[in-house]
Amino acid sequence: MLPKQNRLNLAKFFPIFKKYAYAQKTPLFTLLWKTKVDYEYPRIGFVVSNKIGKAVVRNRIRRILREVVRESLGDLPPKLDLILIANFKTGQANFEQLKTMYTPTLERICSKIKQ
Repeated sequence: MLPKQNRLNLAKFFPIFKKYAYAQKTPLFTLLWKTKVDYEYPRIGFVVSNKIGKAVVRNRIRRILREVVRESLGDLPPKLDLILIANFKTGQANFEQLKTMYTPTLERICSKIKQ
């Protein structure tokens, strides 16, 4: 589980993300990101659609994605909001595949922020 300060309330912020966020697509998920000024900590949200599978599959995907993000939470720059949107192939992926896809994507985003 992520610390409370790092959780993003999707119901409140997802419409803003759809309008103003940048997207980084991978074969397993899409990562929406936006820099912000209000908070001192990075915040992360997860979206897993009903179309991906039943509740067991969706919860498994969320747990794996949360663990991938939690391990690299220290690498995230402050004042960053992220939303990970799972796609159909995410259900067949394991932890290592998701981690190897997430790490370079995060590095690309961090390099774009620093520019």
